[in-house]
Amino acid sequence: MLGNMKQIAFSSALVVSTLIAGETTTLQMGDLMWEDDANTKSSKYTHSQAKTYCENLTLGAYSDWRLPTVRELFEIVDFNRYRPAIDQKFENCKRNGAYWSSTKKFATKYDEGKTEYWEVDFYKGRVTTKDEHEELYVRCVRSTNATDATPSAPKTTKAQTADASPFEIESNFVTTTVLFGNLNKKREHYKCRYDGKMLTCINYHTRSNTVSELDPNEIVSLIIMKRPKGSVTKVGNLTMKYLSDSFTLVIKTKKDAIRVATRHDKAESMGGNSIRKSAMVMVSFQNYDELLHLKEKLLAINPKIEVGFD
Repeated sequence: MLGNMKQIAFSSALVVSTLIAGETTTLQMGDLMWEDDANTKSSKYTHSQAKTYCENLTLGAYSDWRLPTVRELFEIVDFNRYRPAIDQKFENCKRNGAYWSSTKKFATKYDEGKTEYWEVDFYKGRVTTKDEHEELYVRCVRSTNATDATPSAPKTTKAQTADASPFEIESNFVTTTVLFGNLNKKREHYKCRYDGKMLTCINYHTRSNTVSELDPNEIVSLIIMKRPKGSVTKVGNLTMKYLSDSFTLVIKTKKDAIRVATRHDKAESMGGNSIRKSAMVMVSFQNYDELLHLKEKLLAINPKIEVGFD
């Protein structure tokens, strides 16, 4: 056996079994097994060192460990907890520690040649990026259906196999937040429609009913902003608490590839003097599954799109 080392398998699926064998425990909750030993809160690595550590790790008789993607790492965040904001099934986590993911940040002209990767800070569950040379903590993961001793090849996701035919997604809801001690309610109403060639997204809650149109093949990245009920965001001295769910998908292009009409009566043909160019459009949803559905539809059209979290 491996002393007091513990492994945890985690996903959004229900718990199907708990197996205890000597001093090694495996909690099966889907098709992911997480490292949960003392090393996850005692050692820090650069990104390349973290990748090498996971690839060379042998734990629980398994040697097919890898760095988790940022989405996998973010899924074990628990916003109802604090220092660490991690699912309570995990016994080892640095209270204020940031953990590497394998997901690389999309490079921009402002990066000045730097290479950054996404990380999750379990102090509050914040997701951001860090330079590859910084030293962060590591929590390796493996797929429990892996059959060999090498890191598993990326599996085909629903997004890669999803239907790329025309679709329409709409979300109409109210977000409730607390800012400066004041209760704020805001109507959110978005609709995105793909006709087989162009994606059109309408923001109905703005006074001008802003309409954005773009070719999905021009999209370079999607940023998921996950704000479930009870979560808190802080920018500088500004703190906002969400009393209702709000999930936003930020769609980015390399250039000004998005045509924006600021008047709804001209939006149908995207014509007139109200047209401007943009490189970003934001779409909000009340339901996280609605956001994931749009993401998967866009990835089905353009598999090269990179996905990140904020």
